[in-house]
Amino acid sequence: MTHPPASGSFDHDRWHLVQPGDDPNSSQFASAHESHHKQLQDSTSFGAVARTYHALWMATGAREHRETAGALTRASSLVQEAFASWLPALALGWDRDRVVRNYPGYRAHFDAMAEVVASVDSPYLRFHVAHAVSRACMQTSVIERVLDVGLANFSLADLRERELPDIRFGLLRRHLPDWSAHVPADPRLTALVEPATLTAEMFDPALEELWVLVNEAVYDAAASALGGDGTLGVNEHLLWTPKLVAAARELAGAVDIEPGTRLRQAETRAVVLGNTESEGFSVAGPLPARVLPDSTALSLMTADLERPHLFATVRRSKSLTDNYTWEPGSRPPTGDVLCVVRRTVREDDGRHVVELRRATDLAEVHRSEVPVIAVVPCTLLDHPAAAGWRPARTALLLDLPLTEHLDLWLDAPGSRFRYTFLRTESFGRVVPFLVGSVEHDGHTLPLMLRPLSHAGVRVHQAALAELYPPGGKVVADHTFLGAYENLLGPVLAHLAGEEVRFDNRMDL
Repeated sequence: MTHPPASGSFDHDRWHLVQPGDDPNSSQFASAHESHHKQLQDSTSFGAVARTYHALWMATGAREHRETAGALTRASSLVQEAFASWLPALALGWDRDRVVRNYPGYRAHFDAMAEVVASVDSPYLRFHVAHAVSRACMQTSVIERVLDVGLANFSLADLRERELPDIRFGLLRRHLPDWSAHVPADPRLTALVEPATLTAEMFDPALEELWVLVNEAVYDAAASALGGDGTLGVNEHLLWTPKLVAAARELAGAVDIEPGTRLRQAETRAVVLGNTESEGFSVAGPLPARVLPDSTALSLMTADLERPHLFATVRRSKSLTDNYTWEPGSRPPTGDVLCVVRRTVREDDGRHVVELRRATDLAEVHRSEVPVIAVVPCTLLDHPAAAGWRPARTALLLDLPLTEHLDLWLDAPGSRFRYTFLRTESFGRVVPFLVGSVEHDGHTLPLMLRPLSHAGVRVHQAALAELYPPGGKVVADHTFLGAYENLLGPVLAHLAGEEVRFDNRMDL
């Protein structure tokens, strides 16, 4: 069966991939496309304002904030799509034909950026030019204008036409600078500028000084081509974002947004890993499911006749119920956090249907005579629904920022984190997982899991290898899996077989 390529959608603070087949290449492109939208949003003043109005809508539910966020997004869609279509192709080695064959809708956006960089031969310099043009178009004095008018009163009509990113992008395309005339004359750049392909070594943190040198020079050329007036310096938005965030909090109280800081090249890998934690993904459409009455005997929910067990999980309601469409006469369980026992059954007509039965908490489930296997997100371990969870019979979903918590968990002497990546296939659907375990003084803590898109696997592999060099406390090693032999297989089978939508964000 031939599947369409992976696709995605970006929504200001996260993105979601639809990964219908086992195609790591299109998954990686789709993920890179959406993450580039986030990168351009997070590194510019116009993006900061759009993100702020989205956060205001999330905090207040006020329709006008959502409409303003949408208007700002539409006013920057052409430059955003050009940036997110062309740069991932360059980084991943995709030519135009491959991009257009997989994503025909990106043709015009790819061509727009290709036109901007056409006079530049060096891939390294083309990379800088595409970044500089996109950021300069988005790096306007919009935050100052919003603060003058007030967040509650601002609308797109308060901006001059030349302050709109897509208008600026069109202007720049008509009046392109001679990019080569703006490249600094520094002999150290020769090794970066002359190669015919991009390599990871070109972005080594040790070369950050050269990165900044070229980046700022090319950005200044783009800003000058736009007339200079109304274009902030390359990182000048960071002087304004604290004021913007303060105004948002004054208007709406607690708002899920931070001002941002300038990042050093050495922090890039950790940032990319953190951004990937904003990625959710689907491997298929919702599964048919039914909810059984609370009076159903738990023993009737036994799964796997060869190794009989009950499978229980504690989840936030939306993250659980988004996996399913409900059979006639069945209604989704209600409540913010749910504890359910779950299995898959085959109907007389050959269909597979997921059955769920609510439980008060895991303690209730463990009172059954049938062995219990459970999955609980790390962020819900203290929730009443998880009461009675047993470390030896429970796998933890890593819905926490990984690097921050690894540093915390591994602070104790004699501790280490061993991990590997596994690929699980169920009912023709493929779900990769990061599987890990923390050890303290020879004692093994509960098994930890993180479902990942194909692209997420590559990002995690590269980030963990770079952030934690060999010989340290973070070790790529599959031999620890033997200690979880009776737990790992059933857990992966239930997750991959009874869920299709995955997200590692704790706020879902």
